[in-house]
Amino acid sequence: MGLGKTLSLISLIVHRKNERRQSADVIETWKKKALSDNRLIPSTATLVIAPASLIFQWQAEIERHVKLGRLSVLVFHGRKQKREDDPKRLARYDVVITTYNVLASELGEKPFVLGASSSDSDSDGDSDGRVKPKVVQKRRIAKDSGSVLARVAWDRIILDEAHHIKNKTSLAAKACCRLAASNRWCLTGTPIHNKLWDLFSLIK
Repeated sequence: MGLGKTLSLISLIVHRKNERRQSADVIETWKKKALSDNRLIPSTATLVIAPASLIFQWQAEIERHVKLGRLSVLVFHGRKQKREDDPKRLARYDVVITTYNVLASELGEKPFVLGASSSDSDSDGDSDGRVKPKVVQKRRIAKDSGSVLARVAWDRIILDEAHHIKNKTSLAAKACCRLAASNRWCLTGTPIHNKLWDLFSLIK
């Protein structure tokens, strides 16, 4: 909407990096907090989650407004490459950018098929040739399910166009709530579309 939300948050990232250079105890405090859960890698990185159409705009805005080499940036497309499956590597970047779809695929609920048990009277291979229909259920993937994004204790998470998680039952909304972070920002020009409940996921 042209309100300068992206530039404002980029400025905040740079400012906070300067503050951390001047105050090492800020890092130590967050490290202790993260290490209380030994599954998490402490980090001063910012995770930006945005629609697919905007991830490269974030990268371009950082390159445009920030001095070259000032911030290290990674666009995360999922664990397609082995090097993107290392939480310690992600934690070393200043900014990691990914999409709601990638996050949902790694941390959302996925369907799985329950086959018939051998004791079922109408199990596969019945004498009358009928095959018992398989039951599709949903399984919640735990925080420690192996998703590299969930294994980092982020300093800051930014949801761009945050109204994408207005449906609290969506995979993206559930996935966002499962991430660990010290600070969370929701950027949107339309926090409420139809009803007040659209705000629930944003302030949960």
